[in-house]
Amino acid sequence: MLLVKCLVVPPLDANCYIVAAEGAREAAVIDPGGAGEGIRDSVAQADLVVAAILLTHGHFDHMTAAVELAISSGAPVYAHPADAGMLARPQAQMPGVVDDSVPGVKEMRPVEEGDEIEVGDLRMTVLETPGHSPGCVCYLTEGAIFTGDTLFAGGIGRTDLPGGDFEQLRASLRDKILPLPDDTKLYPGHGLPSTIGEERRTNPWLADL
Repeated sequence: MLLVKCLVVPPLDANCYIVAAEGAREAAVIDPGGAGEGIRDSVAQADLVVAAILLTHGHFDHMTAAVELAISSGAPVYAHPADAGMLARPQAQMPGVVDDSVPGVKEMRPVEEGDEIEVGDLRMTVLETPGHSPGCVCYLTEGAIFTGDTLFAGGIGRTDLPGGDFEQLRASLRDKILPLPDDTKLYPGHGLPSTIGEERRTNPWLADL
């Protein structure tokens, strides 16, 4: 069984997930976009410890608390190297929105397709899903996938930001996401959870894939 706790964090209401195998103490934190103190409090309240910080991509709303959390916990930050530039300089993505005091991620463990990250009894498999950004990845575990801004309930990630590519995103969805079983739980980077089957049936962006 999987323990999943979702926190909606500033500045753009991104979903930050605290994930652990039931009965284990080691947890992964996926996309700590902000509210680092609140994330730490939620981890502590669940009697867990942060063992890994997993980033689905480099956009600032998914990573601004990553360094703060890494320093406080000693946990490594995992991300795809294709987004290393934006991770290192989050202020450059949207000047005036990201505070100058927010540290960029300059030390990370690079991930690529097929990598397996072990967090206690939890095993997360990396799927490369570029399109929303060059370094977008999803994290797949038994019965669930954390999609960041690749796929939402009823939508898909935008591709009009620097590095976005609509056809690349379509290929990622077709080749990496849609082959998953219908009952796979979908935990997106914004909005409500869903399942792969529900999105296959109702998401208009997937209709012709």
